[in-house]
Amino acid sequence: MNKKLNQIERIIVATMYIIIMVILFKLMGKNIGKVLSFSEDSSIWFYSGALLIVLGNYLTEPFFSKPTDTIANSISVILAVLAINNKESLVGYMIILIYAIIMLVLSVVLIAIKDKHNKIKDILFFIVQRFGNAKVLFSSIYLSAAYSYFAKSELMKYFIISLVIWICLVFFDVIGIIVSNVKQLLKIVTNKKDNSIIGRGISSKDIGMYDIKVFDNKIRRYINQLVSIYIGNNNFYIGIVINQEFTIEKKLLEVKILQANERNIIATSNDLGYLNVNRNVFNEENDTRLIDIGNVSSILREKIKQNELYKCKNNLIGYVSNESNINVIKFKIINENKNKIKEGVVVQTYIHGKKTLYQVVDGITKSDDVEHSDVSYKIGIARKLGQYDYEDKELKTVNWVPDTFEPIYICDYTEMDEKQMSKECIGRLPNTDMGIPMLDVNSLVTHNTAILGILGIGKSCLAYEIIKKVTNQNIKTICIDITNQYCSEKGLYYYLDKNEIQNQINERYLKKLNSNADKTGDQNRPSEWGNEDMYIKCMNTTLREFISSDKKILVINPDLHVVKKPLTTFRISELVEMTLVEKVRIISEELLKIAMTEGMSDVAKYLIVYEEAHSLIPEWNSASNTGDQVASNGTAKVIMQGRKYGLGCLTITQRTANISKSILNQCNTIFALRIFDDTGKNFLENYIGMDYANVLPTLKERHAVVVGKALKLKQPVILQLNDKKNLKEK
Repeated sequence: MNKKLNQIERIIVATMYIIIMVILFKLMGKNIGKVLSFSEDSSIWFYSGALLIVLGNYLTEPFFSKPTDTIANSISVILAVLAINNKESLVGYMIILIYAIIMLVLSVVLIAIKDKHNKIKDILFFIVQRFGNAKVLFSSIYLSAAYSYFAKSELMKYFIISLVIWICLVFFDVIGIIVSNVKQLLKIVTNKKDNSIIGRGISSKDIGMYDIKVFDNKIRRYINQLVSIYIGNNNFYIGIVINQEFTIEKKLLEVKILQANERNIIATSNDLGYLNVNRNVFNEENDTRLIDIGNVSSILREKIKQNELYKCKNNLIGYVSNESNINVIKFKIINENKNKIKEGVVVQTYIHGKKTLYQVVDGITKSDDVEHSDVSYKIGIARKLGQYDYEDKELKTVNWVPDTFEPIYICDYTEMDEKQMSKECIGRLPNTDMGIPMLDVNSLVTHNTAILGILGIGKSCLAYEIIKKVTNQNIKTICIDITNQYCSEKGLYYYLDKNEIQNQINERYLKKLNSNADKTGDQNRPSEWGNEDMYIKCMNTTLREFISSDKKILVINPDLHVVKKPLTTFRISELVEMTLVEKVRIISEELLKIAMTEGMSDVAKYLIVYEEAHSLIPEWNSASNTGDQVASNGTAKVIMQGRKYGLGCLTITQRTANISKSILNQCNTIFALRIFDDTGKNFLENYIGMDYANVLPTLKERHAVVVGKALKLKQPVILQLNDKKNLKEK
């Protein structure tokens, strides 16, 4: 059977075959009036051939036999052979009857186990599909009847003609070929370009989305092609092929109808250069043809070229699927390999005509059982970012949710001045030109900021960049650095002028501290023992001198300071060295005292940086002794009180579990780089949600999930951080 024939053409071909068989039956001397009454046994030849092989081949089962078709065929065969009066006259009577019964039973069993996935179902499906279709079942009766009733000397020529008809029908489809060629000839005679039908719409998922059943095997060549779908009255929908699907039974194209001003684009045959379909018997509704945009009318061409889907078809990656909501959309992925979809990728769609950005945060696989074929695909999950304002470099809120089947596009990478971008912004949406700046540096300081991530992921580099942007706003920065990396060519010296940085406290103060560390006195006067009081005065003086100087940054390593205190408060007999945590508390408290003397402030004035914060401000259960617990709580109080006086902190750690939660909970702005530990992920879920927290273990280098007041982000975002080479101080 010629698969290029449409429904009307198949009816025409089937009718012509039936007419030929009626004529042949009459020439044999048979009574046409008795053909369906079975009063004459030989009428089974016409019954099986004309009404079942032809109708089954062209109308009910042109491409594929379902189990239900096999049941109908089997019952028809059983009833037909049972109706024969002289059963012995039909050669192979019992074989045909048993064969039909077996097909009936197998079809019923197959339907009963259709929801199970096992080898038995696959074997039964193969047998029923191949041997239970109308062509095979009724060919057995047709050939048996032709031989039984016409293979006689006086009717031999009719027997031969019957065989020829069967061969033409089953193997060559001569009449179908003739009809197809006549159709092509008509197009040539009318001097029209070949606008042959490639398929037919079989379902409409939505007013703007059609499934097209394709007639040939070259389905892949249709992707991104323009098509027309005939909707009657000489009108066509104009659409574009966005996806392909395969089942055992069908090859399908998904077609998205183009819109102009939120209305489907409709054209006439005159717009498309087609034959007038109202006058063409070979056309019917839902016929689908390819369109050459160069051959359409100028008005229609302009509508198509202005359509967003047509303009962005190469960036199309899917469409909105069910179960999307205001914050998160799910979308069926249709172009994964071409666009390399992964977490963090920014996609866009439209909500009431507004371009809206989403960020991919997850993906799931799905498999639908469609007509005994598992159709597998992937669903992307993306969180709403909003609409990017290039002038303000800010993500603006877009309300509501996109329509189902709304196209999803991947955002283009646009060439830009990366050095200028790095100067203005802390990062950008991955693979885009949409930068995210520090819109509120005051809030970054006063409402505190945290940088979290595993060892060697780039936390310090991000900290250096933040410090640079903070000092550009004339905010004095005190860095507590026990790594000795801040004052190096790979540290702050790479980003800032050395002359702007004070490295450690005055050497004179340091020598005085060291020389008084072992001082002793009256056993009942703690102030006479050690150098704690001297250390407090030293830090206060150092901080005041730094604040009044033209330096922007003070780097302190408390590990270099020898500070001792009495072991007890009375009957003192020995000294103990102050811990790192206790020294950090003193530095923090002295800075707060200075800020308080200057009065309350709505403007950020001082930033204190805790590098390796898990060692400086540990959680109570990570502190080595009671003294460290008290000291860490003291530092936390400084951070909680500091906002009123323009004081805040930047906390950097690789071990979220071991840092004081009293301080971490005060951090309004968060930069979360790659994290593996469950404690870190669970803590961050409160800030960034479960979906972004689940992305943390797979974040790429120089990528971070960020959220907070400093960036004016109302929702978390994965940012591609600036490249270090673009931040070097000239």
